[in-house]
Amino acid sequence: MAQAVVTVTYDDVFSEQDSAQHSQWMYGTLTVSASPATYPTGGLSGLTSGGGIIWQIGDFPKVRVATPKDVYFYSAKLTGTTIGGYTYFWNQANNTFQIGAAVTVVSGTGASQTELTNGTAIPANVSNDTIRFEARFLKAVV
Repeated sequence: MAQAVVTVTYDDVFSEQDSAQHSQWMYGTLTVSASPATYPTGGLSGLTSGGGIIWQIGDFPKVRVATPKDVYFYSAKLTGTTIGGYTYFWNQANNTFQIGAAVTVVSGTGASQTELTNGTAIPANVSNDTIRFEARFLKAVV
């Protein structure tokens, strides 16, 4: 099976962004390849060969470094912040998109999240989800 990949799509880059003195916030959606594509330990990147998420698309965003300083992922589906028990994380060290699955905590009172197992087929609840993101980049010096 082929490894799944993620694709970044920015909202309208001319009107759907925020700027501060040192930071540029970009907003958009992230899509995940559907099954039978599989999940690799450590998270998904923009290419099947790894290398991290591809954040720079053409000339946008105009930033100093193509990798964000911070990223926040969330589900935009109406059923809440998790869809089918999955949550989303950004692995800053590897610049990858990680998927957490709910597991029961024996000694606790609720579920906890653990990364999907290597080789797991991408769940339909993830590939069909509307995954939104907010990414903060260091602003380019013009």
